[in-house]
Amino acid sequence: MNVFFYLKPKFRERQWDTVKNLPEGISAMLPENISPPLGSEKTYFQVRHEQQHRSLKRRILTTLPMLNLRSIPKEADRADAIYTFGYLPWNVDKPFFLELDNPYTVTFYHAGAAQLYKPAIRHYFSKAKKIICLSEACQAHLLEEYGAEWKEKTVVHYPFVPKQNPQQKQPNGLIRFLFIGLHFRTKGGPEALQAFYDSKGDHLRLTVISDVPKDIKARYAKDSRITFFAPLPRQQLFSEIYPNHDVLLFPSLYESFGMAILEALSFGLGIIAVHVYAVPEMVENGRNGLLLP
Repeated sequence: MNVFFYLKPKFRERQWDTVKNLPEGISAMLPENISPPLGSEKTYFQVRHEQQHRSLKRRILTTLPMLNLRSIPKEADRADAIYTFGYLPWNVDKPFFLELDNPYTVTFYHAGAAQLYKPAIRHYFSKAKKIICLSEACQAHLLEEYGAEWKEKTVVHYPFVPKQNPQQKQPNGLIRFLFIGLHFRTKGGPEALQAFYDSKGDHLRLTVISDVPKDIKARYAKDSRITFFAPLPRQQLFSEIYPNHDVLLFPSLYESFGMAILEALSFGLGIIAVHVYAVPEMVENGRNGLLLP
């Protein structure tokens, strides 16, 4: 099967991983003059950070009830099917694969719009060859929102993450914690920082890689155990950050999946996370981490 993947440079690298790790019998078509962002100067996090400053567009997308529709280039006409990442292809009459981390992706994560546009969404579901859910939580959520009749059309496929070399314990007895992710507030960053600061253990270290407000950095500036970084390229995370830490802190207040958890697990890190959405499918309390209520 020849499948057209409508990818753009700003997309997450894990979406490019889908194209690079296709099963046998599937060939990929990509938009013309486009290549993966690997090794690029801008990370996904940095691109998203820039987009947030386009306040008017972002405010429209997150407040008005809108369908996540996208026009597919004419070059896709040569493909047998289309693969879309959370958006609905409005100008094609051929089957497509719809990948979702959350059913509300098709309405820019607007729950009210999901109710408003249910007939239109069901219409697109009927045209989809498969609805690919990134987690069992996403699949259950979709069936609850739109009806159990879509069960045969849905399938759960977790994102691809290669197994890495496990990190090595420090001979000096240090325990190295890592907090990583954009949207510092909703990822539970303030709570993670305060909990670590209150621990007072001299053998503990914390690395924070996020868009941390200046006033919060200043509040913890005297704690030499804490190191702050702006968002880093994924390749640098894999080569320098994950291999040199022991435990990922992931106390996210809102989450559809949590790619950082899969990436951390691939390096052998333990996880401390909140029991939300798909997280319990990756973190087993007492086995590879701790789940907080």
